[in-house]
Amino acid sequence: MNPRPLLFSVVVSFGFQLLAQTPEPIYGFAKVRKSLDYYKTQNQLWKTETEKNPQNALAWYYRYKCSRNLLKLDSTDRRPRKERIQEQENLVQEMGKNVPESFEYNLVMWANAGLDKKKIAYLNNAVAKGGQRTEHLEFVLIQAELERNIAKRDATAQQMLAAQDYSPGFLYYCYNLIIGLKPNSIIFTAGDNDTYGIWYLQSKGIRKDVIAINTSLASIKEYRDLICKELKIPIWPNDHNDPSIGTDSAQACLNLYTKGIIEHFALQLKNTITYVSITVETDYSDPISDKLYLVGLAYEYSNTGIDNMAILHRNFEQLYMLNYLTQPLYYDRSLEIVQDVNTNYIVPMYKLWKHYISGEQYDKANQLKPMLLTLLKSSSGNGEILKEIEQTKN
Repeated sequence: MNPRPLLFSVVVSFGFQLLAQTPEPIYGFAKVRKSLDYYKTQNQLWKTETEKNPQNALAWYYRYKCSRNLLKLDSTDRRPRKERIQEQENLVQEMGKNVPESFEYNLVMWANAGLDKKKIAYLNNAVAKGGQRTEHLEFVLIQAELERNIAKRDATAQQMLAAQDYSPGFLYYCYNLIIGLKPNSIIFTAGDNDTYGIWYLQSKGIRKDVIAINTSLASIKEYRDLICKELKIPIWPNDHNDPSIGTDSAQACLNLYTKGIIEHFALQLKNTITYVSITVETDYSDPISDKLYLVGLAYEYSNTGIDNMAILHRNFEQLYMLNYLTQPLYYDRSLEIVQDVNTNYIVPMYKLWKHYISGEQYDKANQLKPMLLTLLKSSSGNGEILKEIEQTKN
């Protein structure tokens, strides 16, 4: 059988897909999640745009964003990662030849720098050229935090809120994450979505007494030292980012960091409560799991033990905003990711539901049940819990 007609049909089909679609704005993978096919198609569409008009800086920018998302998402690309990264570097170089003075090129160069302060001029150039653009604000927000310039961080967060460059779902999530924490506490967070929301809320005056320490940012020595000095505690002695450390030693320092950094703060801050967001990687939390008590969307660190069930009662019954879980009456471009993150409610809700059932508090159990079922049905791997709740009669 001659395979050529089939090959021709596949090529034609892909060609019609390209014709049927138009290039669209591309967001970071932490903000909007699309399919692999979507990014592949958009990447080709934006590549076509840059070929038609090499001076179209925005087309280069979105092509770069597609490239970054594909680097994270495309597990079907079997090329060595080094080769794929070099392909992206070549794209950046090509962009620099065509639109070297543009806002977009400076922003891409800073994004590609990975918070390297030696290249901060690119961020400054992007800010100067940005005008009413908002794509650079996320980087300004991070840089303000790295400098612990809270006034600048608040002002930038307000700009982002005014531009609606945020997810309402993550605002609700982060509100619930911090609202039940004890006064003047610290909380370790993991990613964009459980960190930025806290800063947005604090810019509006909500729980400004809490310090959110992102574990990735805290791996940067200058920032970590700044936080330690601010809190008047000893500086963490191991720095795996020190260029003088060999590869093996760097890995050993990284292991020490992930295993010990949270407890370092918890033990040194004797009069301050330390919390760990549920989202934090287990590399950080497992070494101290016997001292972590689930109190909602976070664990509270304690050497002596606490009545965490009483805190769960208070948080879910009195403090948390939960209607958005079943009635999200707003547009949210990050909805799919919000739904994934909202699965973090399942464990504390299930524990609380079980406690209500065992205590014959059926009214409270039935109030929690619809939200818990919604979360369970939108997640995977929780079939037994779903079955138990659906079959429980009360």
